[in-house]
Amino acid sequence: MAGKIRWSRSDAISLGKTVASFNKTLKQLQMQVSDVILPDVLNYSELRSQISTRTEFNRVISSLRRFQDPSQRKIVTTEAGVDLTAWEFSELKKARRRATRRMSAEISDLSPTLGTGNTRINEINATIKSFENLETLSGKDFERIRDRILNLGVSDYEMKRAQTFQDNFIKAYSKMGRSEIVEFAKSFRNPQKFWEAIKDSELIDIALRYDQEEGLVQLAMDSDSSYQYELQKLGII
Repeated sequence: MAGKIRWSRSDAISLGKTVASFNKTLKQLQMQVSDVILPDVLNYSELRSQISTRTEFNRVISSLRRFQDPSQRKIVTTEAGVDLTAWEFSELKKARRRATRRMSAEISDLSPTLGTGNTRINEINATIKSFENLETLSGKDFERIRDRILNLGVSDYEMKRAQTFQDNFIKAYSKMGRSEIVEFAKSFRNPQKFWEAIKDSELIDIALRYDQEEGLVQLAMDSDSSYQYELQKLGII
């Protein structure tokens, strides 16, 4: 389980230089071609805020540096006639493989208990199918699936999801005035370890509902006695 990245000065400098070099090369390419889907100009602060693990940091640095290779800036055409750089097409396919592996693993985890006809499993299979059809899409359909692949295909997806869970968990219990739960949640520096500690607790079912897209949604507390029992099981009281 990868931990959260602890940014050093050298990390910040490395990312800054890499982003600047990428943007300079991209702007040169923008003047040379037209009617081609090109990567977006990068914003250092936004990109840094999106990196949550050392693995993802290394992946991003390596990926952006590959853009400096002239062969990666050649224009390729998909089956549907979409023109884009060899670099972006390659990065999309890598992200698609990462996302597909993650979703397939989720299906394997769900199938024994939910069965193959479960709605969530059907949704995942539909997403995988749409990713497989990327090369046959064009226009807005291509852009929509491309963005979805890049969102789900980051190497630190689990960390980002766990961070969202932990942040929303703390916010929800803060609003409920449950300071002991808030302090317990804040004691975990690694959001994934917090998720592992709390995922089987009825604290989630009693007070909160977790949604992968929206985070935590607050529900009504069933009973104070149930709440106290869950605190005891977690060793909080």
